[in-house]
Amino acid sequence: KKNFLGFLQRYQEIVKTIPKSVLEDSDENEDDDDTVKHGKDDTASSEVPNADGGSQPITTFGKTERVIKIEQLQEKLKSLRGKALTQVGCLERKGLKNRLKKKLKKEERMKLKIKNKQGSLKEKVHKLNKKINVNEEKQNEENTKEDVVYSKFDFPDCVDGNSKKKKGPIDPFRMLQKVEKSNKKLREMEARGRVEKVKEIKGRIAWDVAIQKAEGQKVKDDVELLKKSVRKIKNAKNKSKKKWEERENCKVQKIEEAQKKRKTNLLNKKKEKKKKKMKKLIKKGRIVP
Repeated sequence: KKNFLGFLQRYQEIVKTIPKSVLEDSDENEDDDDTVKHGKDDTASSEVPNADGGSQPITTFGKTERVIKIEQLQEKLKSLRGKALTQVGCLERKGLKNRLKKKLKKEERMKLKIKNKQGSLKEKVHKLNKKINVNEEKQNEENTKEDVVYSKFDFPDCVDGNSKKKKGPIDPFRMLQKVEKSNKKLREMEARGRVEKVKEIKGRIAWDVAIQKAEGQKVKDDVELLKKSVRKIKNAKNKSKKKWEERENCKVQKIEEAQKKRKTNLLNKKKEKKKKKMKKLIKKGRIVP
């Protein structure tokens, strides 16, 4: 116990002799103290943006407070080198080394953060420039499209004066009926002696056909071709009808065959069961073969 108490007293005496600079927590509190002190100094001229979004003071020589502190610590360590130190001096040197290490690490971290921020800013600027270039290209393309003038044929309106085009039937059956009706009417008019009117109508029809062809529309007014297409459609329908009927017949046949097979299987099973029963009864002697 006496030895332990003596050791404690000695330790307390050593701690009292250690300077406060060694015992302070340098990392967390010093930056705040530095900024406060720097605000009071008259030598401070400007501030440098910090990695955390704040600002870091600059001295008149262009060095930050952190750099100055690091240099001061390095100078102190240099001054202690090559000297015969007491126990207190050794502790002080150790404390200075630890503080210097922490300061250097913090400085490196801050530099990395600043670099990353600068890199991200460069990327953002690059992306914005790309977007601007793309938008400019699109605008130029639109302007060139607007400037292009396509040559068009100005055809006069129909003889009736109807500017709106009537859409005819697309189905070949209806088209054939329409053409046959118009041809029939023209023949009847010719038979009545209205030849000039028939010529006028034919000229109008020919003009309409020419306009439609010039516009890129397909004109289907040939009776023979229409009849051919109608025949094709009818044949295709008949083929599909036959295929469907065959398919239905096959289905019915398959169902009937499956039912027959099932019935035969059931009968065979019944017969086999009866045979087995008979064999068992004969073995037991209940039935004489």
